[in-house]
Amino acid sequence: MSRTRPGLREALALWDRSAAPLATRTADLVVDIGAHADERPLPNLPTGEQEDAQPAASAFASKEKDNQGAQAPLVENSQQFFAWFEKVESDLESEHARAFHGHLEQLQNHKQRCSAILDEITGALKHLADLEAYHASVSSNTKSLHSACEQLLQDQTSLAHYAECLSARLNYYNELERIAQKLNSPTLSVLSEQFVPLLTRLDECIAYISEHPHFLDSRPYLARFSQLQSRALNLVKLHVINTLKMATQHIQSQVQGAGEADASFTLFYGKFRLHAPRIKALMGEMERRAPGSPAYAALIQDCCDCYYAQRTALLGPSVTAAVRALMLEHHTDLPALLRAGCAYMSRLCANEHQLFHHFFASLNPGLGLMLETLATTLYEAVRPLYISKIVQLDVLVELCVLLRAEVLEDRSRVGPGGTAETEAFAAVAEQMLQDIQHRLVFLAQGYTASQIRSFEPDPKDLNYPDRLVAAPAPAP
Repeated sequence: MSRTRPGLREALALWDRSAAPLATRTADLVVDIGAHADERPLPNLPTGEQEDAQPAASAFASKEKDNQGAQAPLVENSQQFFAWFEKVESDLESEHARAFHGHLEQLQNHKQRCSAILDEITGALKHLADLEAYHASVSSNTKSLHSACEQLLQDQTSLAHYAECLSARLNYYNELERIAQKLNSPTLSVLSEQFVPLLTRLDECIAYISEHPHFLDSRPYLARFSQLQSRALNLVKLHVINTLKMATQHIQSQVQGAGEADASFTLFYGKFRLHAPRIKALMGEMERRAPGSPAYAALIQDCCDCYYAQRTALLGPSVTAAVRALMLEHHTDLPALLRAGCAYMSRLCANEHQLFHHFFASLNPGLGLMLETLATTLYEAVRPLYISKIVQLDVLVELCVLLRAEVLEDRSRVGPGGTAETEAFAAVAEQMLQDIQHRLVFLAQGYTASQIRSFEPDPKDLNYPDRLVAAPAPAP
């Protein structure tokens, strides 16, 4: 212990100077306490002798006495002395190490607490590592979920768009039952407001299916839609034909009741035109679709043919009666008859064109054929008058001039919008002009052969210039 104490003091002194320097007064107090501690009395040797002569006992002796007690063995030989000395030395070491033992116990307690704290920190770090792993796992799963959600959203958008496209395409096929149900309805009328939109939708479905023949069941659906279109067009056709026939029958009954002489412009045109606005609106829709659809073109042609047939049946007797009346009125004046007949036919053609435009928006070649048929009545009535009967050359020349100047040249002076009104009758007038010209050429050739080539002059015919002098002077 004597060997370790100087080293300990040096370590303590070094610690005081470097690690925990003390103030000057504090250092002086430590030195005084150290000096006082060094002055320790020697322990009392228990020899049994009374040491009353020593009045002052040291604190160590008192403590020694307290520790040994009254029963401490006496030192009577060397063996006892060494035992006592060893015990004293042990007590000194214990007393010197007691402070260090306390400090060591405190350090051990601190060490245990630090170990516990370190264990808790280790556990906390482990939990933090687990939380970090969980966080990384949750973050990874969240990213995966986010990516999956974005992919699902894209798939949803794509599927929604695909569903919309599919629904838009299927709408054309789904319209079949709805259109069929409406066309089979007994209350459906071609003049109702829903008929034209229904027909438009039917055309759209047919056009779409025709443009996509590769779709499933396109051919059966196209055939059924075509059947529905034919049914709808038949409804239109029946309505127009029945309306025209009813109008013709109504006017014919009035003509028969009142007599043909009382048939007027109002009866043949005004009353016949009563149903024109509705028919024209309906036929306008048909004519608008006709360029791209043979079915609509056939419908318009059928309606026009019915119109021509009804107008021919209605006007035929009236035109024949009018031509007969003109022939009775001008039976002695062929040019007047032809002039009056041409004027009548021109008015008839103009009126028929106007009436036709009240029913249809665009012209049809059949109108010209109908008017040509009506004009043929005049041609057939007048032709025998200048063909079979004996007519003078100057009358035939007047007829040619009349047809060329008043009919054919007037047609060439009419504007582009009015040319069609006189085109049909112009063909008949052209035919009459050719007939009259042929007749004129025939008569001129006959006159030349009989009066010029076979002419044999007599002396009177050759008496010139006396014949000229004897000729009467022309009237002023």
